[in-house]
Amino acid sequence: MELPQLFLDNLKAQIGDEGVLEYIDSIRNPHPVSIRINPLKWKLNYSGEYVPWAEKGFYLNSRPQFSCDPLWHSGAYYVQDASSMFLEHVYHMLEPELENPVVLDLCGAPGGKTTHLASLMNGSGILVANEVIRSRCKILAENVRKCGQPNVFVTNNDPIGFQSFEGLFDLIVADAPCSGEGLFRKSPDAIGEWSENNVALCASRQQRIIADIWPALKPGGFLIYSTCTYNAQENEENLMWIKENFAAELISIDAPKHWNLEPAEKHGVPGWHFYPHKVKGEGFFIAVIRKKDGKLFKAPRKPKGLKLGNVNRKIVDVSDLFSAGFELFTSGQDVYAMGSGMAAFEELVQNGLYILHRGIFTGTLSDRKFVPSHDLFLSPFLNEALFPESELSDDAAMAMISRLPFAPPDLQKGERYQAVYRGVPIGGFKYLGNRVNTTFPSEWRLRKPCNEITKIL
Repeated sequence: MELPQLFLDNLKAQIGDEGVLEYIDSIRNPHPVSIRINPLKWKLNYSGEYVPWAEKGFYLNSRPQFSCDPLWHSGAYYVQDASSMFLEHVYHMLEPELENPVVLDLCGAPGGKTTHLASLMNGSGILVANEVIRSRCKILAENVRKCGQPNVFVTNNDPIGFQSFEGLFDLIVADAPCSGEGLFRKSPDAIGEWSENNVALCASRQQRIIADIWPALKPGGFLIYSTCTYNAQENEENLMWIKENFAAELISIDAPKHWNLEPAEKHGVPGWHFYPHKVKGEGFFIAVIRKKDGKLFKAPRKPKGLKLGNVNRKIVDVSDLFSAGFELFTSGQDVYAMGSGMAAFEELVQNGLYILHRGIFTGTLSDRKFVPSHDLFLSPFLNEALFPESELSDDAAMAMISRLPFAPPDLQKGERYQAVYRGVPIGGFKYLGNRVNTTFPSEWRLRKPCNEITKIL
C-alpha cells in the first residue's frame, strides 16, 4: 500500500514522525468490524466487545457475509464504523438543549448516522434525512424503512433548498463529502483518488454546503460537522472559516482520555481526530458549532393544506394496525403511518422539499382493499394481535429473503402471517396451502446464494 508522499508529509506535521510510522502499520491490518444494534428490534443477548462511546455498538471478531443474515435484512442491526458512532456521545452532550427537536441529517446516505440519530431520538421530535444525489436516496430510504422509527422523513434536496426554512432546525448534522483520507485502509481506491487539488476542492465544496445550510439553523441551534479525513484544510480551517464568516461559536466536546482521541490543535479549534493507530475504527473528525443569532422560523399564516390524503377508515383503521399516537395518510395508493406532529411538519415543508418517504409505509390500497406492506410486518409498533406469528427455520428464512418458495407446516390456508426469525420479525407472508406469497420486496432480495446462513451470535 503506497501512500502519497505529500499526504504523509501533511500527516507528519499533525502527528509527528513516530505517529506516522504507527499509522502506516495500523492501516496494513484489516479494518475493525463493528455493528450497532437497533434497540427497537434486537431480541438477543450480546456479550461482545463494546464500542466505548456507543451503548449499542459492538465489535465483531471478523467480517461475516451480512447479506446472508435475515436479521441484517430486518434492520435488527446496522453495520457501521465505530468512529462514526461517536455521534452518540455528542448528541447526548447536546440533548439537554434539544427538547422535542427538529433535526436535519444533511448528507444522509447510506444511512448510518440517520438511523443512529433515529434511535437516539427514539420517536421524539422530527428527523429529516436528506441526500442530494438521487441515486443514493434509494439506499438511504431502504435503511430508514428497516430502522422502523416513525418520525423520519427522507428528502432529496440540494442544501440551498433548505434556505426557504430559515431558523427551522434545532440541530443539523453535516457529514460533509471529503477527500476520504480516513478510508485508505477500508477503501484502497481512495488512495489513488487523493491529491492536493482534490483536498482543496473538497474544502471549497464543504464551505459552500455550510454556507447554503446555515440559514436553516435556528439561533442557538447546533451544527455537528464531521468528515472522514485528517487534513486541517477540510477540518480546523473550515471551522475557523465558519466562525469568522457567520455568527458562530465553537463548542468543546469532553471525552475520557482512555478513549485515545486526538484533540484538534490547529487554531485552537475544539474537535476530535480519530486515528486508526489510536482507536479501533477508521479515520474521522468531528466538531460542534453553535449559531449565536439569526431569525426563528415563522410558519405561514395560511398553509396551503396537506397534500396527503385521508384514509377511509372502513378500509383500514389506524387503531387496527398500531397503538395510539399514529395517523394514516395516503400518497397516491400508498398508505403511511405518521407520528405526532409529522403531518403538520409536512404541511409546512411540502412545497419546498422533495419528500421520498415519511413515517412508516404501511401498505397500499387496491380495489378498495388494504394490502399490508413489508414495512408494516417489520414494524415494532405493529398490533401483535393482527397477524399470527410463524417462526421460520434457517432454511425458510433464507428462502424468504431470497424470494424463493417455502411452505411452513401447520398453517391455515389463506391466512396472513408475520414471519419471525430468532425472535425478530423479518417480514410477512400469505399462506396458500403449498406455498406462500411473501411481502419481501423484490429489489431487496438476496441475489447471490449463500453457502450457509450468517449468525453473528
